[in-house]
Amino acid sequence: MKERSPRKENTEERNRLLTVKNLTLKFIILKTTNSLFFIFFLLISIAFPYDACSQEEISETHALKITARAYDGGIKLRWAPTSMYAWKESNKSGYVIERITFKRNNEILPLEERKKSKILTPTPLKPLENGEDWKPLMERNPNAAIAAQALYGKTFSVEGQSLGLAARKDEQDNRFSFGLFAADQSLEVAEALGLYLDDQSAVKGEHYIYRVYPATKPKEMQIDTGFIYLSPDEIFQLPKIPEVVGEFTEKFSYISWNKIDVERFYTSYVVERSTDGTNFTKVNAMPFVGMDKNQQPTDRMLLRDSLEQTDQLYIYRVSGRTIFEELGPPSDLVQGIGLNAKVMSPNIEDISNILNKALSISWNFESEDEKEIQGFEMRRSATDAGIYKVISGDDLLDKESRTFIDEDPLPVNYYKIVALDKYSREITSFSVLAQLDDETPPAIPTGLRGTVMEDGEMLVTWTPNTEADLKGYRVYLANRKDRAEYVQLTAAPVRTNYFTYIVPMNTLSEEIFVKIRAEDYRQNKSELSEIVTIARPDSIPPAAPVFISALPTSKFINVVWENSASADVVQILLERKSSTEQEWKTITTLNFPEDLNKKTFPDSTVERGLTYEYRLKAIDDAELYTYSRIITGSKIDNGIRMPIEDMQLEIDRKRKLIAVNWQYEPDGKKLSHFVIYRSLGKERLRKYDTISKNDAQINMQTWKYLDKSLRMDNRYQYQIRAMYTDGAQSPLSKTFSVNY
Repeated sequence: MKERSPRKENTEERNRLLTVKNLTLKFIILKTTNSLFFIFFLLISIAFPYDACSQEEISETHALKITARAYDGGIKLRWAPTSMYAWKESNKSGYVIERITFKRNNEILPLEERKKSKILTPTPLKPLENGEDWKPLMERNPNAAIAAQALYGKTFSVEGQSLGLAARKDEQDNRFSFGLFAADQSLEVAEALGLYLDDQSAVKGEHYIYRVYPATKPKEMQIDTGFIYLSPDEIFQLPKIPEVVGEFTEKFSYISWNKIDVERFYTSYVVERSTDGTNFTKVNAMPFVGMDKNQQPTDRMLLRDSLEQTDQLYIYRVSGRTIFEELGPPSDLVQGIGLNAKVMSPNIEDISNILNKALSISWNFESEDEKEIQGFEMRRSATDAGIYKVISGDDLLDKESRTFIDEDPLPVNYYKIVALDKYSREITSFSVLAQLDDETPPAIPTGLRGTVMEDGEMLVTWTPNTEADLKGYRVYLANRKDRAEYVQLTAAPVRTNYFTYIVPMNTLSEEIFVKIRAEDYRQNKSELSEIVTIARPDSIPPAAPVFISALPTSKFINVVWENSASADVVQILLERKSSTEQEWKTITTLNFPEDLNKKTFPDSTVERGLTYEYRLKAIDDAELYTYSRIITGSKIDNGIRMPIEDMQLEIDRKRKLIAVNWQYEPDGKKLSHFVIYRSLGKERLRKYDTISKNDAQINMQTWKYLDKSLRMDNRYQYQIRAMYTDGAQSPLSKTFSVNY
């Protein structure tokens, strides 16, 4: 076996996460021969000592999972099945715990010794067999009643369940879940369920592999064995609960803490309370396992505690509790006071104008509540939703006062009167508007500018006015600059210095015209601003070009068209594809206005025998485009191909031959062979021989024919014609001669 780091292995195993399943159990009824036990639970969280995994994974996996904790006297072992099937089968046969010694004094033992194992359970561990065996334990431990009912109760149902097949399956799952929950809350219950063993024979300096498996292999499905690696020397301190926070109201305190960082160690928690910081009592009689609201997991645990009295300091601390009933160190303290309910809010009842220079604000407040407050503050803002600043000075107004005079009011004032209670909590009135008389209109807005987005959203901005009593702006729009009436877009004044509006895009008008005016709280209106012109995004593609013809000749196809009638066209592309091609290719580009008068194109790159399609693509300045109709054309084939123009004659007297060499680039892809014409002396040139293109070809454009039927002291003349498979041919070449 390959050696692994004992510290890493131990950390991996002891940091196993607990999967939590939330169930609501109203009543569990346990009937024994002598008594009837009623156990009442509300929204409790059921914890399993498994690896962290989803409920779907748990239901599909049949295995045993094991965790362990080293202590000064040995190693405590806890295990649990991961499915109802594994639980039932293991309960029948019992659990076997096997120990293998892997290392001693940090030395890996020889293979022969590592192969030896020790059975720690000569008799497999099983749950207590009947209610009588459970009765003494149930009388002192309520968790034992849950476990016994889960094992042997005639029924085990959650309130609201039906009696169908699904409910029967739910009942079995509930038995399994609540049985393991009870084991997690009590070691003696876990031991009674056959799920716990204290290995006091573990020796310091040794490292062990523990295995747990059913005593009898099930017939239907396999149950995977559980493993863990640990040494009795690996004793670690449990962590403190982090991030404990307290919130306090009149009747309750809410204590919460971070559970994510410690849930690998703890399955439940103990919350304690003190009034002096020394003597603490438990808030929760049973270990607190918490709940996730609406089965939505959260990162924090939350406990609500009722407070007996207000104005009393309460101090809290939280400790974690492990599956082995160990209690971790207490958390840092959190404290707070139960506060009295807030008093009734003050209410501004009147504001008087004093010679149009000052404003007098009066309010009412219940006199019996004066003993609960420190005093008042008068606050003011230029807008209802703005920031309210204290204008009554650094000191609070007397708690008996009911009037305040604002000697330097703004053109527009929003007032609030605020009472501060003895906890410095603020009790605020509703805001009330007050203004001095004013007939001066705001300044004309300036800096108007705007744009329209591609989706039609118009954004108009301007330089904000500086008047303190400015209420807002009104925005007007027209599609023609000279239009007499503009449409008002704002039902109420706009408070910001920008405005958005969706303008119609399906119109031929390329511009819109906007102007605005300012308005104050006295309904005074400024003159209209200067008009700003805003261009609409072009959403209409250009008119399509029009083809006139595609005239074929023997050398090219002459394409003729009329350009697009749209004035914003910036480019036209002539595109082409042949009958053997899939993609369109641009063969010429016209840029406007430079190429406005170009309306024809001689396409000389076409091949004979192929049909070509042409289309025109017109693109405007907004990159919108449109296509013309498609026309077709073909190059005229008159059966005449390019002639052979370059020939050389070489005499080889040793081999008694004349080598005829010529340069020729085939006209198309259907070249078949060459015809050789020859004459002797003054004879007329006649067809003399033929040679295939494969026999004649030297390279792509060089060809050769060897004439070996010769007589000495004669003059020979030669001509050559190229022949094609489609019947086409080249004209006869020029005559070339040589004396042999």
